[in-house]
Amino acid sequence: MDYDSDVHTFMVAVNYNPLPKLSFNAGASYSMAESEMKNVDFASDSHTDGDRLDTLTGWEGTYDVANNNDMESFSQLDYTVWDINVGASYVINDYVGVTVNYLFTDVEDEDQYVYGDESGQYQSLMTYLTFRF
Repeated sequence: MDYDSDVHTFMVAVNYNPLPKLSFNAGASYSMAESEMKNVDFASDSHTDGDRLDTLTGWEGTYDVANNNDMESFSQLDYTVWDINVGASYVINDYVGVTVNYLFTDVEDEDQYVYGDESGQYQSLMTYLTFRF
């Protein structure tokens, strides 16, 4: 079996401190990924361990590793991802600070993978309260 995987990521980030206690940050990244399995060729080796399968799963069928030979047809992974983040930090005093970060991610799945279309977007807002000892 051959497995090929290529991922290319381009990133840019900037930080700005307009005041000694206040800082801003922003960043963006773009990733392109491709992956696939080729030459998957398992010899047929069918067996059934009926007692164990019945006890643990209730399944009385036969397992054959050659069934995995079809994975080439659904192993192509081809997607792009945009990540955009912005944040701000403020030092309240020598012992306490607060940070707020926002993240937006957009995933575009070009080929359906094992779980179908993985395209979508999500957003996240995180707030941190920092205590210094």
